[in-house]
Amino acid sequence: MSSRIGLGRPPLASIQAGAYTVRLTELTIVSDGWYRASRLLELVVDGQNRAAVFQTKKSDLHLQWNINPSVVVSPTAIIVVQPYEARTLIRRKRVNAVTIQGDVIHRAIAGKVGERHEYLHHANGFRITLSLAIQRDGRFRDKSQSTGVLDTPGEFGDISFGPPTAPNAWKLSLNAMNELKKVVPSDSLGAWTSARTALKSACEAMPTDAVDEDLQRLGEQIQDLLLHIQKPEEQERLHSQNATVSSFFDLLINASMCAEDYSKSDAKENSLVVQSRDDTLKNFARWFSRLKRNFNERKNIGIYEAPYRRESPRTPTPSTEHEAKSEVDSESESEPETRSVTGEEDDRLANYLDPQFTPTDLLDLYCLGGTREDYISKIISWLDDEKAPNILWLCGGPGTGKTCIAWSIIADLERKQRSASEFFFRRAAPHYASQLWKTTAFKLAKFHPAFKAVVVAALKNDSEVTDQIATTFEKLVAQPLRDAADHLGGKGPVFLIDGLDQCSLGVDYNELLATLPLWLELPRRCKLIITSRPQDNIAKTFEGKEVERLELLTGDDADYSTNGDVAVYLNHRFSQIKAQNKALPDAWPNPEDVQKIANSAAGFFHWARIAADTIAGAPDIERQFTSVASSGSATKFEPLDDLFGDLLNYSFGSEPAPTFRATMGAIALARAPLTMKDLQHLFTGRFGETNSVEEICAKLLPIVAIHQDDHHLSLRHRSIIEFLTDPKRVGEESPYYIDRSKTGRNFTVACLKIMQSGLKFNICGLKSSHESNDDVSSRTELVEKFIPSHLSYACKFWADHLRDVSDKRDNEIVNLLRNILHFRFLYWLEVLSLIDEVDIAPRVLLTVSEWLETSDKELSAFAADAGRFALTFRDPIAHSVPHIYVSALPLAPTDSRIYKHYKDRFPGTFSVTHFGGDGNGWPAMRFAFRPRDYVHNICLHPEGKRVVTALNDPVVQVWGTSTGTSLLKLTGHGSSVRTAVYSPSGKRIATGSDDKSIRIWDADTGALLYGPYEMHTDWVRSVSWSPDGTKLVSGSDDRLVKVITVETGVPLFEAVTVHTDWVRAVAFHPDGNHVISGSDDRTMRIWDAATGSLVATLEGHNGYIRAVAVSPDGKRLASGSDDCQIFIYDMDTMARHGSPITAHKGSIRGLAFSPDNKLLLSGSDDCTVRIWTAETGKRYCEPLQGHSAAVASVAFSPDMRQVFSGGEDASIRVWDMHALPMWRPTQESTGPFQTLVLPLQDKATILSADGAFIWKWQPDSNQVESLAFETPDDHTIRSTAFSADGTRVVTGGSDRNIYIWDASTGKPVIGPLTGHTDDIFGVAFSSDGRLIASGSDDNTVWVWDVETGESVCGPLQGQHNGSVRAVCFSPDGKHIASGSNDRTVVIWSIETGLPVHPIMQQHSDWVNALAYSTDGRYLASSSDDNTTLIWDVETGQVVLQPLKGHTAYVKAVAWSFDGKYIVTGAQDKAIYVFNVETGAVLSGPLYGHVEHIHAVKFSPDGSSVISASLDGTIRIWDIEPRSFSRSSTFSAHGDWVHCVALSPDSSYVASGGDDSTVQVQDVSTGTERYPALSSHEDWVREVCYSSDGELLASCSDDGTIRLWNGRTGERVGEPLRGHAGAVLSISFSPNGRRLVSGGEDSTVRLWDVTNASTVRQLKVVSAHSSSRDINSVAFSPDGSQVVSASAAGDIIVYDVVLLDTTDLNPTQSSMERIVPSASLQPRRTFEGQGAVLSVAFAPDGNRLVSAGDNTPTRVWDVFTGETLVSIANGHTGPVRSVLFSPDGKQIISGGEDATIRIWDAESGAALSMPLRGHSNKILSVDVSSDGQRLVSGSADNSVAVWELNLDRRVTWPESFTRHKGGVEFCAVDEEGIFCDNSTLEDGWVRGAKSEALFWIPPTYRKGLWMPQTLGVMGAAETVVDLRRYKHGTAWTYCQEETSKS
Repeated sequence: MSSRIGLGRPPLASIQAGAYTVRLTELTIVSDGWYRASRLLELVVDGQNRAAVFQTKKSDLHLQWNINPSVVVSPTAIIVVQPYEARTLIRRKRVNAVTIQGDVIHRAIAGKVGERHEYLHHANGFRITLSLAIQRDGRFRDKSQSTGVLDTPGEFGDISFGPPTAPNAWKLSLNAMNELKKVVPSDSLGAWTSARTALKSACEAMPTDAVDEDLQRLGEQIQDLLLHIQKPEEQERLHSQNATVSSFFDLLINASMCAEDYSKSDAKENSLVVQSRDDTLKNFARWFSRLKRNFNERKNIGIYEAPYRRESPRTPTPSTEHEAKSEVDSESESEPETRSVTGEEDDRLANYLDPQFTPTDLLDLYCLGGTREDYISKIISWLDDEKAPNILWLCGGPGTGKTCIAWSIIADLERKQRSASEFFFRRAAPHYASQLWKTTAFKLAKFHPAFKAVVVAALKNDSEVTDQIATTFEKLVAQPLRDAADHLGGKGPVFLIDGLDQCSLGVDYNELLATLPLWLELPRRCKLIITSRPQDNIAKTFEGKEVERLELLTGDDADYSTNGDVAVYLNHRFSQIKAQNKALPDAWPNPEDVQKIANSAAGFFHWARIAADTIAGAPDIERQFTSVASSGSATKFEPLDDLFGDLLNYSFGSEPAPTFRATMGAIALARAPLTMKDLQHLFTGRFGETNSVEEICAKLLPIVAIHQDDHHLSLRHRSIIEFLTDPKRVGEESPYYIDRSKTGRNFTVACLKIMQSGLKFNICGLKSSHESNDDVSSRTELVEKFIPSHLSYACKFWADHLRDVSDKRDNEIVNLLRNILHFRFLYWLEVLSLIDEVDIAPRVLLTVSEWLETSDKELSAFAADAGRFALTFRDPIAHSVPHIYVSALPLAPTDSRIYKHYKDRFPGTFSVTHFGGDGNGWPAMRFAFRPRDYVHNICLHPEGKRVVTALNDPVVQVWGTSTGTSLLKLTGHGSSVRTAVYSPSGKRIATGSDDKSIRIWDADTGALLYGPYEMHTDWVRSVSWSPDGTKLVSGSDDRLVKVITVETGVPLFEAVTVHTDWVRAVAFHPDGNHVISGSDDRTMRIWDAATGSLVATLEGHNGYIRAVAVSPDGKRLASGSDDCQIFIYDMDTMARHGSPITAHKGSIRGLAFSPDNKLLLSGSDDCTVRIWTAETGKRYCEPLQGHSAAVASVAFSPDMRQVFSGGEDASIRVWDMHALPMWRPTQESTGPFQTLVLPLQDKATILSADGAFIWKWQPDSNQVESLAFETPDDHTIRSTAFSADGTRVVTGGSDRNIYIWDASTGKPVIGPLTGHTDDIFGVAFSSDGRLIASGSDDNTVWVWDVETGESVCGPLQGQHNGSVRAVCFSPDGKHIASGSNDRTVVIWSIETGLPVHPIMQQHSDWVNALAYSTDGRYLASSSDDNTTLIWDVETGQVVLQPLKGHTAYVKAVAWSFDGKYIVTGAQDKAIYVFNVETGAVLSGPLYGHVEHIHAVKFSPDGSSVISASLDGTIRIWDIEPRSFSRSSTFSAHGDWVHCVALSPDSSYVASGGDDSTVQVQDVSTGTERYPALSSHEDWVREVCYSSDGELLASCSDDGTIRLWNGRTGERVGEPLRGHAGAVLSISFSPNGRRLVSGGEDSTVRLWDVTNASTVRQLKVVSAHSSSRDINSVAFSPDGSQVVSASAAGDIIVYDVVLLDTTDLNPTQSSMERIVPSASLQPRRTFEGQGAVLSVAFAPDGNRLVSAGDNTPTRVWDVFTGETLVSIANGHTGPVRSVLFSPDGKQIISGGEDATIRIWDAESGAALSMPLRGHSNKILSVDVSSDGQRLVSGSADNSVAVWELNLDRRVTWPESFTRHKGGVEFCAVDEEGIFCDNSTLEDGWVRGAKSEALFWIPPTYRKGLWMPQTLGVMGAAETVVDLRRYKHGTAWTYCQEETSKS
């Protein structure tokens, strides 16, 4: 224990500085969370740097360093600790250094006791702890010894115990022992008794005059511990630390035995072999000290080693049962551990029982230290757990170390005197079954006299007791244990049966097995350990029994711990070999190779032993060692062959079962573990009743494991199959020989047949295409049910087995392959999708294609095409099974074989047309494979057949380039590997890692050749080979570039820090004389490779340089940077070659020149790979798209046929150079479009400009022209603007200058215009084109004359205190508006140069864009606060609430020409069109751009808008509504809106909600007509108006109906009560005099409301068939009928019967007699299916419409009850509200799918797309009397108003039919989910609720037409015709022809 001292300054104690030395040994930093410390640390003591070695990272906030060697801290020392903040993506920051004075430390420790202390120092953000070691009087103890204040004596020989306790400490200990009984726990009394007896025996054996000094010291330690644990404050621990107490008693017994024997060691009669006294007594001292320490520190640990061991028991025992009983029962005399059978009686028992003794060869078997600890620990825990089963079966294959573990356990138990008996079966020296229990009985008798008495008595009573195994067990073993076991002190006895499987077989063996389960009936403290191979007969013996099973794992099941144990054993053996062979080099054996051999052993210790023996006996040990390491389990060892031969012969005899080869071959060659059921399914017909799979596997158990969890089969070691498949080893004619080719063919056929019969469409019955696989809640259960394991196996591994088939013209296989590819290919992809194995599909199909090349070239081409399909559409296939059909298939190239073969089979999908691109062929990506983590670096082997990858992982992997198969793994680095490169010869691989090391590996074997070289002090980012392969250059985060000799690691020169930041990239020049480095300091430097002198520094980049590349001829150098630019330099002149390459839109991460020097390859954070001509920097092809994250590394194949790229999406992609997409010079913009204009003289043309080109687009003809700006090199364009006539362009640049250009030539007209002092981000033309305004980062605005270039006005300054980001002229040219990142807008007078108004401050973030209305009255400003404001120019005030909708910075704004609308574009990629008068959204959000929007414009007629984006495209959008539009939404309720009703004049909407209120609002404005009506006490279920609008009625779950004045909101009369529960529905009669209601009490009630203040209940009807809720009631149009519908599914029509006044009650007043009374008479019942939720009459009164829960919407004939129309498909959930249109021609329904649908009342056909707008279920709908307006109430707490025109047949798809290039298509789907606010995210087109509609490949995304798109410039256009498209829950109908055409 150590003390902690703080910052106080106590006075110096009397201890002088010279009396002790203080050493600093460790340093810990704990962050308070504000900072996170880096592992980089600088430590300076007295001005000298000291080595602080990073030790461990306990958490992100807790790090520790070793100071090695330790540092002396004197009183005058000054310690400086310099921490660093943890690395971020940008920088590692150094924080303030901490200084600690040495005298402060010395003052703090003065007077402290102990040898270790911790000094705490609090710094800003950190807590620093110094670990100090104190050396006193020349003694210095290392860290492993006790620290702090010592409370125990010293250890071993120099123990000091204070004053003597008595002349004989042993007798005093006995007294203390007697006292201990008073406090010892009751459950420990047995152990106390045994310990006291042993202690008493020791005391009696000692001489009375003088006790041996060493024994006296031991007795004093025992006494000290006994007295200590009896202290009052310690007694509680006796109960809580039972394991420690038990160990103490065991140790005391052992010590007493030792003392007794040593005291008598001079006696002649004692023949004991006594151990070394000194060692033994030191061990006792150590163990007693440890026990005391455990006791004090509350470590309840019960394991110890007995220091002393008797060779044989010596104390005579009583010979009668009575005497034995008395010994057991005697509290003071029992000595169970020391009693035994001796003398003649032993001989008689031995002669009678004929016991077998332990073979002498087993005495030396034990587990090597540090091995098998997990297993031994588990066994010991089981031994000490008396509640656990009393049998443990330790099973494992041959050679797994079972006996070593068993003997190690027995040796330990013998020391603890718990080992009662052990019996070892050996087949080489047969031990028979009958001998087991007789031997056990003999040893049991010797173990304890109590057992002996019972055994002897049994033998005397029955001389034939040993004739039968069962009798022997019962009488001589079981009975003694039952009688005496519980009386033993301490822990129970342990018995061992080792090698049970090697018992000689026969009748006796089966009898023996039958006795084993009987042991379970014995006391649980009697433990039996059985070891054996996992034979079937033993497994069946214990089947269903409560037996502890522990299996030694081998083969593929061997875990890390097991392989580590083997490695420990091998290192032990190799150290012995090395000691005997002095000529072996010091570095032998290579640790990585040792681990390889250990991994090959895979837990099979016998294999490891034979391997070590073979190496030791080889003439060339090094060569044999290397051979074994590389060959692994395939190495041939003759002793191993003999073992396997014996195993097979033992299991099967000379002739195995006929199905042996099928079974063993399947198990051995299976690519993944199979179960027995899998084998039966795969190889149906091969197994008969007599030769079942179970029978074969049972006999194979020694070499085949059957796993208990899922019953899969696996080989216990791979060497078994190497033996069986090698005809030279097993014999070609042997019945055990397994032919790989034949087995492979059988497997292939089996897999293909399983797939042929098991694959089908929608195999798991998935419901919706809108759900991903992960969203399917029951996915696991569905997969288990519909994709059994054998089908899963077949789908994964059929091609792997096909590869083993040598006959490539096998007709059966070819035909099976044709069937799979032509009929079940898509179904196969379904299975791969559901089991998460889609990534294997391209590799599988490539294998199939290559295999078929010989036999069927067309089928081979089909397989290759299928592979491209699986590769191209990997993402949607993996995401969701339905999208194999609804996304991938329709988007496959129309010329592809897959499309042509399968598309017509699935007609219910969309069709695609591409314009301006190649949509008829596959993308260039040929293949992809996926490592387990993202890729830092790739490098091709010089031959191109392999690629090595550096991953975000310590393991380097080598892959085959043709299949993506992992070929080699290089293990050794301790952290992520940043770089891995092949040497020029391809024979070596160099790697650099975050562990700061460089290593060189053998490229063929993976062996470490050189290193690790640790010359860097931080991450190694990049390494590169010299052309001759003898040197390496490396770059690191330590800012150094180093060149080393490969074989020595010695630097060629002392590194000089020239770079000022991390070095990310290095390269050797082909001449070998120079190296190049690129750094985060934004420079590239060229160095002399021999001297390290700096040759040149190249500057120009504005960001970190991440990549450098040198052409193979050495003439060109390329660099790539975070500034998204690529520079190419001429190596002769060091000058930049041409202009920067700027097309990438992200950091440049990878560069590579082609082998012929002509091309340059680049990879970027923008997820693209691009190819350039090296000479000109021009594009060679379209960008290669496919990566979904940054592309980190790129490479050409040596033959230039392929391009490789590795990315942070954890993929390596291979691109076909012969299929590259052709570059179209006018197709793609080089950067973000910054401005738009429609020239006044040619409004059919759109002009735009980006940072490099002027673009001219004629949408009608789709002609695109581009013209490059002839800009100076330093004029990087930041902003552009066109004149109104389109003839001039103005640009502002990073060079602070302005240029005016001729838009028709791209040549400068005027410029540069100078004046600004910083980058210019805003420019604008006046409307007459005579003036230019500019705004800059210098916070000023200037105005310039276009003709002269002179400044007209400016600088305008003093108002903005931030960068001016936007400027614009007023239409009359008199004013300029400016917007700034200081969040303000200023309007300036050009005439005066002064602001017109005070600063306009309303925005809360940067102002990005400004636009004047055409009449100049208003100014619009858009901001990073996501809003747009409208300002009154005259007053400078905001005139409208902020226009909201965008979710990110608004970057662009424009007015319509009539000034009624504003369009905005933002970083959220959305466009909104707002009504300026109301602020309402007219259109939007419109999504389609894949990047931020920078410019927007209205078309001259205002029907469309144009947008330009960072994605390099310009789009035209239709903004006219094409469907029923939602005009407004109100959110007045705080809970669900259950009901809505329009007033008779349709001016107001009444709504009732679950917030218990009724609201009435103006349908146009949403304003309340009067305050909320809040008299109800529960949910309001329905509201309705009387026909004249005078009354408004509402009903509620509170059981009441309330009447209100419809015009004032005043309550009318009292609540209507009568229903016995919630009132669910009400309806007024047409004349407004009556009200009908229905409720949950199953009644329909008729009310007279003529006089609303005195309402009468006229009739109560309970006509429905069951007591269920009445959900809906309604009056017929003429008031003569009422209808009600219930939850039971029945609908009843009632006649309203008027009663004659003579029938009235004579007591009624005259007022009451004015209105005739009425009643309800049931007329007809309509029986439906499922609950009816809504019912309504048609206007003609002859029809009814009903809808409900999972039942079709039906139209009924009122008079006949006939169903006229049934609408089964439509809503995807219950329909909550339904009604007829006013003319009766349409039906309107609202459902829980949050849609409103309109149907033809005659045919049931859908008349429109669903109306979508609510985000939750729709509970109520109502329509105005003129059919022009619809209202809806929803569970999203809102009321929506929709503008309709039911007289106009707004149908699908006519309204959304578009034309493009002669192609007609429908832009939306029939469900209306693909709509104007659909989004495109990561390739997924999603609906308003994020439904996954379909996936678009990367090459089509920028040009995809969205529903309101009218044109796209800048990308190949893709249009989708959705007329037949089935998706969502209807996706399975994609197989069927749709009814729409």
